[in-house]
Amino acid sequence: MSEMPGLVHDGMYKVTWVPTMADIDSPTVAELTAAGAIDLECQITPDGLGREASDESVDTSRLCSVFSTMQVGRTSFEVSLTLVRLDEEAIAPATDEAYHTLKKGTRGYLVVRDNLPAGTAYAAAQELEVFPVQCGTRSKANPAANELQTFTLPLFVTGDPALEAVIAGP
Repeated sequence: MSEMPGLVHDGMYKVTWVPTMADIDSPTVAELTAAGAIDLECQITPDGLGREASDESVDTSRLCSVFSTMQVGRTSFEVSLTLVRLDEEAIAPATDEAYHTLKKGTRGYLVVRDNLPAGTAYAAAQELEVFPVQCGTRSKANPAANELQTFTLPLFVTGDPALEAVIAGP
């Protein structure tokens, strides 16, 4: 059997914070690019996008059985971001939008698109993951030589995510 080519992560993610969305299963390009939406992929560290799923189990065993049996139950997600702090003097008059916007209690939507170059604009029919989330308390990284300043932000999933969302057509 010949070796099959694999997909790489590098440069293949677009991650956006979207403050409001009408339908998470089919967001529009206008929602994904509206005022208040923040593109995060160039600020997230290479290993800083966490969206790990874990499934609960439902015990389906019976008294008459000698085996324990299970079925899949609820799924929960642990979603987090580790972002680089931006040098606001160097980017003035802009600010570090992610740091100043994504504070404890802030609600919105984390949108993740993979398998297309990060620079590719959002367009109809692209597949996405959309997580309705609330920001937790950000943690600043401990100081270290030869490293950028970063902060980690836990995101609490507040509703059912759309794991197979598709951008709505024109």
